[in-house]
This record gives sequence, structure tokens and C-alpha cells, in this order.
Amino acid sequence: MPSEIAANHDSYWTEDDVKGGKWIVMPNQRVARFHHFCDDRKVFITPEGKLVCEHGEVSSSICSWLSSEQRAKQEGASPPTRKSVCDCQNTDGLHFTKEMPAPLFSLTPPADTLFGVLTALDSHKATIRGHALRHVPHTAGKEALFVSEKGVFCCRHGHSLKTLRMMQAGEKRRFRGGGCDCCPKTPPRRVGLMKARASSKPRA
Repeated sequence: MPSEIAANHDSYWTEDDVKGGKWIVMPNQRVARFHHFCDDRKVFITPEGKLVCEHGEVSSSICSWLSSEQRAKQEGASPPTRKSVCDCQNTDGLHFTKEMPAPLFSLTPPADTLFGVLTALDSHKATIRGHALRHVPHTAGKEALFVSEKGVFCCRHGHSLKTLRMMQAGEKRRFRGGGCDCCPKTPPRRVGLMKARASSKPRA
């Protein structure tokens, strides 16, 4: 595994990539590309045509968090923890308007799976316990996350999330490759996210 994985949260994109309209993987694993500026905020658009903030969150999620935080403040309680790195305090620019021009580019990403997109972006690749993996951006150290071509997520030692949960539960069994103290967060599964696995066949 590349040593830099444990030391940073490589996002695999630069300001030039953003301005050039390249597809990027957001902190919440949505795949999006730059759409427009709203004051100093960069607004992105997903393959589904949803506008998201630079953290990959849609306006409805941000509004829900803000409402819960305001309610907690009024009740003198501690604000609830957001299940996201998003710290946006408004949804400016995240709504389509009549004046907003249509995208001048295709909304088709380079692949329909997270592994495929990461491969197209030339993200860090690693072979762990014989499996070819791609590093998931914005994860590092004990929370570093990798994904296989089959869509299986695992830690930097090659343990699947299921195996890690068994380790954390204290199950007394021998784990292949030994135990580890990794604790990657479970990838979000919201509607509209780039799925790790290939889409299943449509129902008849």
C-alpha cells in the first residue's frame, strides 16, 4: 500500500480539474462535476442532475441538518452530529433557477461503478492479499477505505467491512491475516450515490 495513503486525505482532483469540468469523487462518494459559482461557493452537479455543495450534499440534507441544529439551540441542547463532513450553513446556489444555464457538457460519468470511476481518475491502486483495489478518496489512516472491482469495501489490511465488524464485536475466531485496529466508516448508501457495485439488471 502506498505510504501516503496513511498520511493524507487525497481527493485526486485539483482546482484545474474543477474548472475544467472533470468528474470528481466528493467526500460522501457522490460523483459530480463543477456546474457554477454562487458567490464563493463551488456548486457541482451529479449524473442524476442534482446540484450539490463541495462536500457532495444536496440542499434537502443541509436544510434538515440546519433545522435540527436550530431546534436543539432553542431547547438548549447540544446540536446533533452531522453524518457528513459538510458544514454548510445555507443552501445558496443549490437550487435550479430560470436564469441558470443548462450544463454545456454530458452528465454521463466515465463509468457506472465507483471502482470504474476511480480507475478512470487514476486513483491510488494497491494489491492487498492478492486483490486489486482502488483507494477511496477522502479516507486515510485507520479510516482508509479501498474498493475492489466487485464492489467490496475493505480496510488497508484487506479486511472487509463485515470482518471488521466481527472484530470490533470481539468474536473469538481466527481472522485471515490477523486482526487490525482499522475503523473505516461505512460508505453512505443514499439514493443518487455512485454505487460500488455495478447496477443490477432492471426488473422485467
